[in-house]
This record gives sequence, C-alpha cells and structure tokens, in this order.
Amino acid sequence: MLAAGIGPAWAMADSTPQSASRLVDVDVKALISRSNLHYLSPVEKSVEGQPIGNGRMGTMVWTTPGAIHFQINRAGVFAVNRNHIGKESFPRFTDQDTVDVCGACAQITLDVGGSAFSGISFKQDLCLYEAECQLSGTEIQARCFVSAMSDVLVLEIEDNRPAPAPIQLTLSLWGKPSAQRGNHLSRFAFTQSPSPAGDLPVVTRTFTEGEYYCASGVAMHANVPMQRAAVTETEQTFLLQPSPSKKLRILIGSAGTMDAKTDIVARAIAPISAAASQSTDALQRAHRAWWANFWGRTFVHLSSADGVAEFVEQLRTVYLYVMASSWRGSLPANYNGMLFITEGDKRGFGSQHFIWGLESLVVPLFAADACDLLDPYFDMYVAMIPQSIIAAQQRWNAKGMYVCETIPFDGQPKIPDDVAQEFRNIMLGTPPQPQPISPRAMQFAQYDAAVFPFAFHTFTRSHYGQVSHNLASGPKLALQAWWRYRYTGDEAWLRTHAYPLLKHSIEFYRSLVVKEADGFYHLYGSNVHESFLGVHDSIVDLSAMRATLPALIRASEILRVDAEMRKTWSEFLKQLAPFPMGRDPESKALKGAVLADDVWAAAHLGDTPAGVRQDEDVWLIPIFPYEIYTLETRDAEMGPMVNKLMDLIPVRAGLYNGKILNKLNTAPRTPIAMARIGRGEELPRFLSHYYIGFPGRLPNGFSLFESPQGHNVEPSAIITGAVQDGLMQSLSPAATEPEVIRVFPACPASWDASFTLLARAGFRVTSTRKNGVIPFVEIESRLGGMCQLRNPWNASCFVAEEGKRKQPLSGDVLRFKTKAGKRYQLFPNEIPAPIHISPTIGPSPTLQFTMADGTQMTERLGREPA
Repeated sequence: MLAAGIGPAWAMADSTPQSASRLVDVDVKALISRSNLHYLSPVEKSVEGQPIGNGRMGTMVWTTPGAIHFQINRAGVFAVNRNHIGKESFPRFTDQDTVDVCGACAQITLDVGGSAFSGISFKQDLCLYEAECQLSGTEIQARCFVSAMSDVLVLEIEDNRPAPAPIQLTLSLWGKPSAQRGNHLSRFAFTQSPSPAGDLPVVTRTFTEGEYYCASGVAMHANVPMQRAAVTETEQTFLLQPSPSKKLRILIGSAGTMDAKTDIVARAIAPISAAASQSTDALQRAHRAWWANFWGRTFVHLSSADGVAEFVEQLRTVYLYVMASSWRGSLPANYNGMLFITEGDKRGFGSQHFIWGLESLVVPLFAADACDLLDPYFDMYVAMIPQSIIAAQQRWNAKGMYVCETIPFDGQPKIPDDVAQEFRNIMLGTPPQPQPISPRAMQFAQYDAAVFPFAFHTFTRSHYGQVSHNLASGPKLALQAWWRYRYTGDEAWLRTHAYPLLKHSIEFYRSLVVKEADGFYHLYGSNVHESFLGVHDSIVDLSAMRATLPALIRASEILRVDAEMRKTWSEFLKQLAPFPMGRDPESKALKGAVLADDVWAAAHLGDTPAGVRQDEDVWLIPIFPYEIYTLETRDAEMGPMVNKLMDLIPVRAGLYNGKILNKLNTAPRTPIAMARIGRGEELPRFLSHYYIGFPGRLPNGFSLFESPQGHNVEPSAIITGAVQDGLMQSLSPAATEPEVIRVFPACPASWDASFTLLARAGFRVTSTRKNGVIPFVEIESRLGGMCQLRNPWNASCFVAEEGKRKQPLSGDVLRFKTKAGKRYQLFPNEIPAPIHISPTIGPSPTLQFTMADGTQMTERLGREPA
C-alpha cells in the first residue's frame, strides 16, 4: 500500500489541479498515484532502483543494508564529439577499449551505519505524482527529489534511533582520476569551494580532445557541519552529526558545460546557494507545482476484469514520468540508460543516438500533450543539418542531408577528401566489393557507425553495414517534425525546424533515385532497417518518400517558400515506384522478404540474396510510422490487405501465440500498427505477450533487453503508443488531408476507459466508455478551425458550444466549426451529468494470464517482501 507520507512532520497540503474537462472530473493525483512503485525489499542490482530527475539531472535511488546510493548523471555531458579519433562504444568492447561515454558525473553514498535498510521495516516508494522517492528503514526515514525548477537534489533524513550515530557522506569518482588515450584526456578533480552556503566539496570532470571540451561538476551541502573524515584518490568522505531536531538535509547540485570559459565549480554550487536558504517544503511546493501541471495535461484511466488494462495504464504513467524526468535538457538523454545509469558509464551501445530507439520514446508524447519534451530531440537534429549536408556530399555525392541511423550528438564530421573517397566507395559500392580500409581512413572509421562494421568486419553484407544504408532516418525525423506542427500549429517552428528537415531529406532521396524506362523512380542499394541489406525499392524508403513529400509540398505552401520546386516534388511523388508486392519475381528472389503474393513485400532483390534478421516487423512500416494506410483511407482493397499482412508478420504471430518469451532484443512496432488498423480485441493478449517478450524486465519499468547498462523504457513506450491509439486517433484519409478524430477505434470491448488526449490540429479530446456505452465526446479547440469527428454513435446527435444551445449533427463524420479556446460537447441526446473519477490507491496492478501451453504468468512492477 502507498504510504501517505514518511511521517506526519513531512505531510503537507498541496493543490491538486483537476481535469480541465467539464464532463469528466478527475482526481489526477489519485489516478497517477495508483501507479506508484512500491518496494518492500531492497533491490538486488542498482539498475533496479527508483529514478528521479528533472530532465537535465537524474539518478537512480537504491540501497544497500546501511546506505542510500546515487549516481548523478546529466544530459548533455559527452566525453567526445563527432571528431573523436577512437572506437565507437559497443557491447563487444569493454570500457578499456573506448572513451565513448556520456552522462555520468559522480557517485554519492549516504551511509547511516548498521543495517537500517533491510528486514521487514524496509519500504521504498516512488511517488509519481510528486516525483519523490520515500524510504523507510529501521528507525531511519528519508525522502528525496530532484527539483523540477533547478539542478539540485534535495535529500532529507530523519534519524529516530535513540542515539543517532554520525552519518558518512561520500563523494566518489566513477572512473580513474585521469586517463589519456591518444589525444583524448579525461580528468577528475576534487576541490573545496566557498559559497554563501559555506565551503562546499565539489568534484569536476573535464574531457578534452583537440578543440573539444566538456565538463561536469557535482557539489554537496548539508545543514550541519561536514567534517572531512577520509580522503583517497577516488573519494572523499565526510562525517555528519544529525541536528538536535534529528533532521538532516543534504543538497546536491550539478552542472555541465561545453564552454571552456565557464567556471564549472561556480555553476555546480549555484543551485545549492539558491536552495540552501529555503525550507524543504518551499522547494517542494515549486517542484510539485511543475509536476501537477504536467500530469494535468492528459490522462488515461483503464479497467478490465483481467487486470491487463490497469497494468498497461501503469506502464503509460511510468513511461511519461521517465520522459519528463530525463528529456528537459539542452540535449536529449540517450535512450540506453537515460539519466539513470548506475555503474559508472558502461552504457550499452555507447553515447551515440539511435533514431530507431529514440523513435519509440518520441511518438507517444504527441497525444500525451508533451511536445515540449521533444524540443531537445528536434533541436539536436536540426543543429546538425549543416553537418548532415556535408555528409551527403562527402559520402554519397548527393544533395540534401544524410542522417545516419546512429550518430554523435553533433552530427557526422567533415572528413579529409581522400578519406571521403574511401567512405564514398563503401556507400556507393565502387568497387563492388569493399577494399581494406587504409590506416588513415581507419582513424575516422572507428567512430563512424556507418563505416565502423567495415573497419572491424562485423555485421556486413557486401558493402552494406548494419546502419550504413538506412536512408530513411532523415525523413523519419522530418515526418515527426511535421506531426509536431500539426499538433501545435506553431508556424514559426514549422519554418525553423520541420521545413528544413523535410526539404533536405527529400532532396537527398532525389539525388539517389533513378528514373527507369517504366517511367517510375526506383531506389537501389539501401537497407530495410536491419532486416534486409542492400535491396532495391525498399518498403521503408518508398514509404518515407510517400509520406514526407506531401508534407513538404504543403509546408512550402503554408510558408510561401520554394514555389518553383512544388511541381518538381509533385512529379517525383506521382512517379515513385509502386510498393514491392509478394507476387513480384524480384521480391520472391529476395529470401525472407515475401509473406504472401497479395501483400506488401519488404523489398526487391538487390546486391545481397537474403534477410539478416527475423525479429523486426518492417512490412508494417507503411502503417506505422508512415501512415500510408489509416482507418480513414478510402481504398476498399487496402484494408483487407493490411489485415492479412498483420496476420502473417512472423514476430506478430510469435508474440500472439506466446512463442517468443524473453527473446526480443529490439522493439517491434506491431502493437501500434495493430491499434492503427482497429484490431483492438487482440490488444489485451498481444500487449501481455509483448511485455514479457523482452528479457531483463526490471521492477521499475525499465528493461535490460539490449545490454546490462542499457536499460530503457522502449517496450513501455510502444505499449503506451498502442493504448493511446486504441483510445483516440486523429489521422488523415490521405497525406496532409484534414485529420478525422476517432474515439475508441481499437479499445477492447471488455475495457472500461476514460481519457483526455491531444489530437492533431490542436483538439484536446475527452471521452469515456463504460459497458460499451459512449455518453459524450468533449473537444477543447486550441487553434480553432473545422473539427471532424467520426460519429461514435452511428446516429444523429448534437453538439453544444459551452454555454450555448445544442445544435443537431448527423453523418458518418461530424463536422463543425470551432473557435480557439472554446469547448464543445457532443452527445446522442442530452448533455450527460459529469463523471467523477477518483481511483482507490491500493497495491500495484498485477498482470496475470495463461499462455497457450498452460503456463501461468504473473507480472508486477515493484518488489515484494524478501
């Protein structure tokens, strides 16, 4: 059960904003709190801890019998940039082989002595609504949070032992004090810095390589004297005697910079100086206000007799908490470990960003009304456009921009002309078989994900590497940027972010396609993600072009730019090669690409004869993310075809039948595609199997399915996307046509559900369904304009602008004009009475189901008593 607080002295009143809906009154605090993470026994591994963070600074919180542990991590702290001369970090390399790390700053241990955090008295709760971790041990209680408003961790200890002993506070390095490899130097330094709050111990770390510089700093402060007790090369320990009130407060500040002129020590102690004069309650009020606002944007409330609905609701809540805790910095926290790595910086897959992994985290944020969390992500890729244009020229002899699937935070480097020629030979297959990389080119190849496999002879087919010829990363970003514009209506952002991504992505493709005698533009020599390498007319690339070109043309019209190019782009779109079909001889010749003659194939045979992996669902890419088919598509033949295709997808069949347990090492998008085509009745079983399809599931909602220190929330993010799409969709009949809102398009009939979610065109949609009955749909219009709602009652109904008389509506699609800032209620007869949602806070939801072979499965977040 959730504790109301660690103790009466720490209980405090706080305003709990309710839903903005007039017809659904939600106790948001109670709703979010029912997803809290409850630990009734200490963790076995540090990665099982509970995450707290403010989007810039974060840590797991975990215990050993006598201590509480933290590792302070920061977004935007990178050991190297694009110009690094050294190896890309990968699981096959140990940390002795690479300096490719990011995020970790310092480790902190609060040792209270004895075995306070063990036994039956132990309890650790992560209170999601307040974004606070609460700990209770034998006569010791603690709470901590990372302020949403400033980069300071607030830790308060209440020591109720009869004779409190001094507490040891240790500030530690997570690596060697100094290390040099080639031209790269990393160096830790301890210092004692004066501040208005007193002399503060600080540890800094600097990374330099050529002109590159990055530094981090972590400082500590206590409300009692800090007596230095021990000093070694790697740690400093202080004794703290609890005050007479028995409360001890520790503030931990952190900072990062890439400007060598910045005083990193001063920046690290600044948040402490500001916080030291404030009470914990005052700091907490501002912190809680930010989180209350965040949680009040949208909600999802689900219930079902089998408990699946409650469990996936909890996964959504935890996913949103993790994103708001880690994506508010100048750069996005990487998906593998985010701000919550715990064992130094042995981060699986290194510091480079994988668009495939990031996409999972990005997509659900739109409907969750959290577009602001996407700013670091889009800003990072827009900032690297100049580098991506150079990369297209040097590596492909092409216009536009080339965004590699796996890439440093600042893009790909400009390389010497002779090295560029070697890289270009690999990309273009000239000569057909790759030649050994020269020693000079090897220097640059080691940190280049596209060329890396050829330098180390890993995961290659002919001259195709794991990510080298994944050409759709730029268009994928561009389409996501277009969606952000559709959700927010921000035309300035369309001009500065979405349009450059759209234009340069399409110009890259236009440089590579070939118009053949059949009159169509064909694309040769690309990858279907990692499933098929070196193919022709990839379903990924054709989908990317078909989805992105209409958005580019429409954006050009909105912004009144590049009018002379619209005809060229329109002709390009019209003459794109058709999708590969299973019946095509060129598809049949590519082993593994064909599921049936009358459905889409993955590609046509190219330079390699067969597929590489079978755990991806690339055939569904036209459904998600590229929306070539939606439930609104006006094509009588396409609907049956995509449903047949869904039945044939190998990974979908394996998951649905329960044959893939603890085996997935990538996150297929099948659950979202399933919701997008209206297969809601299959979701309870499929989502249950999907969740347990990933090994390394942790009690905090993270998963270790990719690497021991690459924990992430990709599975929960995909499940969130599927659930939100099952409750509400706002998709177009065809690209850039006005979206049509659907409520409960793929929500299982056995689920009762209520929600507020954001639709495209800025419509905030609220509805509820109980026992199959939808009493109303409420729509708040942020931008004004025509609203289109697929009639959920299949009968005439009414619409009422708030405060005005109802007006009749009819038709399959209900259309009505809206004004910005106004609310509209739609209902079949009369406006219903408001619904009050105030869930009971109880034990964590439990996922229980029976496998096809009779195996009973039980899953629950949190930890049971030892």
